[in-house]
Amino acid sequence: MLKFFQQFPEITALMSERTDGSMRYFEDGSEPQNVENRKVFFRKNGIESELVIVPDIVHGNHVITIDAESKRFQEKTDALVTSDKGIYLSVTVADCLPILFYDPIRGNIGIAHMGWRGALSGVVTETMSALIKLGSDARNVSVAIGPCIQKCHFEILKENAPLYKEYAEFVYYERAGSTQAVSGQGGKVYVDLPKIASKQLEQAGIPSENINASDVCTFCEKEKWFSYRRDKPEKVQAMVAVIGMR
Repeated sequence: MLKFFQQFPEITALMSERTDGSMRYFEDGSEPQNVENRKVFFRKNGIESELVIVPDIVHGNHVITIDAESKRFQEKTDALVTSDKGIYLSVTVADCLPILFYDPIRGNIGIAHMGWRGALSGVVTETMSALIKLGSDARNVSVAIGPCIQKCHFEILKENAPLYKEYAEFVYYERAGSTQAVSGQGGKVYVDLPKIASKQLEQAGIPSENINASDVCTFCEKEKWFSYRRDKPEKVQAMVAVIGMR
């Protein structure tokens, strides 16, 4: 289990590990073991499962503002925000980035799931906009980016490199055993998604010193993390990240 925002004792912010079992939520109930894994993980961390809000995860940029009347399962969304205490926001990830937000001044929290589609469609920016609507000043927001696939293993097709033209400094190619900035020549092409997320957060007004991005690669550490790209499971196996205010 990994903890975030330990400097803020009023916040519970956690991420499960592979040894906790798969946490991927299936609305049809087709994976009862996952349901049990989630119950055990939340219970041992003092969280009631029924208070955990679950987004559908569709690799988009839609954000939903949650309150006490919100349904537990939120369709067609990858990000959640709230100003209510006692509500826990969650995302599941298996290489994608879990991004957790906390504004200690206004008492707002948020969480986002970001893969490459979310990076290009601006899920981070949309989440920050939703927090601003709740009264947050970006300068007061702290962000944690959890373990995810790093540039060492996030390979893309060379013809897709232009999709990342706004983030060319975070696109790399491998040549003669080294990784260098893309120049349009030879080698495998890789993208640094955490760096893209961090840049987007800074562009949204969050100070760089308020952004804590993990350098742990889920693909590299097989014993500790699920990785969709590495394992290619028939059904997604994933960790859960969760944040709530007590």
